[in-house]
Amino acid sequence: MAVDITFIAKEVDLIVGALKGLKQEDNLFKDYMFPIASAFFTSILGWGIAYKTLHYQDGIMVEKEKMNATNGLMLLAEEALSVLISIKQNYHRELNKDPIQRITRVPSILFNTNPLVVDYSKLIYLAPKSSDDNRQKWGSLPVIRNLIANYNYLLSLWLHRNEIDVPNREKIMRKNKDKAFLDVRFEDIKACIGEADLVKWIDSTEQVIILTDDLIVELHDFLNNFPIFAKTRIDFNKLGDYGAILTFYDKGNKSILDMLVKSPVADYSKVNDLFGKTVEQMRQRYSTGYEKM
Repeated sequence: MAVDITFIAKEVDLIVGALKGLKQEDNLFKDYMFPIASAFFTSILGWGIAYKTLHYQDGIMVEKEKMNATNGLMLLAEEALSVLISIKQNYHRELNKDPIQRITRVPSILFNTNPLVVDYSKLIYLAPKSSDDNRQKWGSLPVIRNLIANYNYLLSLWLHRNEIDVPNREKIMRKNKDKAFLDVRFEDIKACIGEADLVKWIDSTEQVIILTDDLIVELHDFLNNFPIFAKTRIDFNKLGDYGAILTFYDKGNKSILDMLVKSPVADYSKVNDLFGKTVEQMRQRYSTGYEKM
């Protein structure tokens, strides 16, 4: 039986054609663009997640730094208040209005403390965000800086007064051995140490008495009210259990509250001629500016 080769060839061609039809057509996006796009968007998503994570962690760190700066300043202010109270205890409620009595009642006071050092760059978060913030006394960096500067200045004033007080007392005691120091009269003191040294003594004494009183009141006010304002500048939701703002407790503490009572204002009419000034000029000299606050 003869085989029809032509017929067989046609059948093979049909089968091959059918098989070719089963092969999917090439897809440029699927085969080339999709893998590239998929890798690109995966990278973008990873970057976004990393950015959000780092941003969140940075936010937590910022809030921690705010809290640390706030508490650090609170501790410094409490230390300063403690120093001034310990100084004032040496003469509190023993002064009258006589400038001469005041120089004899305020003794030389030895203390061992250093000026306060504050990194104000860490307190920038207190800067006002709106005009309403300016009403907050302890939200003002200049006010805080002025408080710290005046405290450091007061420490130097006390040291300066000690330098004046010690030799003057020694001179008076040597010349008036038969009298108690506190009983020495104004004329005897002036004759013993001279008018120039007496003026320096009175002047330094009035400065430390008045500024010590005013700063005790200001530091007490700061410790009570600064934390209230600082809390408005800290996002506690980001801090979790990290910590809390320090709070100053003085309720029922009579030793602190008693120190808020200021010393009597001196009557300068007895010594204004010695200074060559009017009584009003003397009052202006010893004004600290805190009287208006």
